[in-house]
Amino acid sequence: MRAAPLRRLAGHLVVAPDVPAVQILGRRVPVAPLVVLAILIAALGGAAALRLRAVHHQLSDAEQRLQRVEALVRRGDLGAADAQLREAERLVATANGTLHTSASLAPMRLVPIARQNLLALERSVQVTLTLTNGARSVLRAAAPLAASDGRLQVGLRGGVVPLATIRAVREALDEVSFSLPDRDRPKTTWVFGPIRTLENSVFDEAARRRRQFVSLSRGLNLLGEMAGDNGARRYLIAVANAAEMRGSGGMILSYGTLTSADGKIALERFGSVDEIPLAQPVAAPGPADYLKRFASLSPTQLWRSANLGSDLTFVGPILEQMYTKATGDPVDGVIQVDSVGLAAILEGVGPIETPELGSVDAQNAVALTLNDAYVKFPDRPVRQEYLESVARVAFQRLLAGDYPSLTKLAGALARAGAGRHVLMHTTRPAPARVLAQMGVDGSLPGAASDFMQLTVQNLSGNKLDYYLETRLTITGTRQPSRQSTVRARIEVFNTAPPNGASRYVFGPFIPELRPGEYRGLASLVLPAGVNLAQPATGDVAGQPSVTTEGGRTVVSFTVDVAAGGRQSVTLDLRLPPEPPASYRWYLVPTPRVRPTQVDMDVKFGEGALRYRGPLDRLVALP
Repeated sequence: MRAAPLRRLAGHLVVAPDVPAVQILGRRVPVAPLVVLAILIAALGGAAALRLRAVHHQLSDAEQRLQRVEALVRRGDLGAADAQLREAERLVATANGTLHTSASLAPMRLVPIARQNLLALERSVQVTLTLTNGARSVLRAAAPLAASDGRLQVGLRGGVVPLATIRAVREALDEVSFSLPDRDRPKTTWVFGPIRTLENSVFDEAARRRRQFVSLSRGLNLLGEMAGDNGARRYLIAVANAAEMRGSGGMILSYGTLTSADGKIALERFGSVDEIPLAQPVAAPGPADYLKRFASLSPTQLWRSANLGSDLTFVGPILEQMYTKATGDPVDGVIQVDSVGLAAILEGVGPIETPELGSVDAQNAVALTLNDAYVKFPDRPVRQEYLESVARVAFQRLLAGDYPSLTKLAGALARAGAGRHVLMHTTRPAPARVLAQMGVDGSLPGAASDFMQLTVQNLSGNKLDYYLETRLTITGTRQPSRQSTVRARIEVFNTAPPNGASRYVFGPFIPELRPGEYRGLASLVLPAGVNLAQPATGDVAGQPSVTTEGGRTVVSFTVDVAAGGRQSVTLDLRLPPEPPASYRWYLVPTPRVRPTQVDMDVKFGEGALRYRGPLDRLVALP
């Protein structure tokens, strides 16, 4: 560490052979004092090395204790977790004192390379101290959430959320997150060996904890908002039947409303959308191109057409205004949930009993509500929505039960949200930002990124989307900063049995269709500026339409697929230039019962954009 500075100093030393003195910067200095000075520097260097070794050991020990804390908290041993934090805090405080008060380390601040390594240790000490202090403050705030087994759990008892504790924990999380560095590690030079390794480890841990704390804070912030922490709230629940698909999810056939105030959440009403019809369309704020595209289907008046768009950020306000006009009650947002989302709720609350279906749980909810019940009871009225009864009982159970921990429910809902089976829009800016950060606001990527989303909307009036499978194959070359062409092959498979018994499920409701035949509107949603490079090929009658929806390009065509059949269409797409600096290609899921299978292999620069598998979450490439 000292070699380079000593070599530079040696360049200024010229030994005079005839006298016991040396030339230093042009001056003659006696040798004896230099010898004494050299001995003193060596002694100080040895002492400094010992101090630095002690500091390094203390920081490493503190970091290891910090890493043990998470496992202890998960195990419910909060006392041991706090003990580890207190000892880590003591070790870091001792190290900090050594760095700032040790006389043997002071000369190191004058030597360039030594100074940089000393500063790296000081940075590591400061970050570790912030972590230990912050973790202790979070634990103290969360102490009232400790369950009988010692684990920290956010509970829901009779629809009541512990708002005061949630608020305290969120504030502690925000404080420590704000204090931690927002990058993985500093870009420094001339920091070597174990000091560099330690600094990298400390900053990696800080970055990981910061992401963890920010995520927890967002979840608690949203829970508090929905529980009325910032005033009384009312939310529309739009129950989407994924056996008959629309753009943002299943067709909305049932609804409910949640109300909340001061931590108490209640289910206000539940029923069929036929109970809240609209005589006139609402003056919706939706994009003009979207409203014009679907004008003949009345997307601002008919509930069954209200979510034809795939972006909930402009479908949500339409749903909210429709509900307000139909009932006179304003709402603060809308929660769109389908059968997979309801299965996630049942995973958290356990099985339920319904008069119509008997026992329904997380494993059988989707098949039972979207297909089996209609096949089993073909003589029931065709407008009987089994999904409505399950949704009503599931929400009643959630808000009336005693749940010491929402962890399992939150995990299940997070997975459902990743596949867009649970989406939420709110009229309030602050929680809207949280929803966007959590990826459950139902938005599509902005114009600065390439993306694709395949939607297939049911035009048959049957419930055949339960049987529909889709595949998207993407090949070609994406040239950075240059116009490019990629090929998208869309395949639609109808796995319905040819002799399905239930007319409600298999139809037909259109004279020219046969039982089990599916007619749908397939749309590839793309960034603005994309167009067809040449005519489409495959099983398509005529050429696809190229329109826009909220400014984004939409290439659409009609599919007619018989039971057991398949249809394939190939599109050559011309993409506008894309800035390579912040490039991403997003594959956006659609909340189908059977997720779209994607096979993507696109050359990009010297590499490739590749993905193969079910599109059950947002995929960001590279």
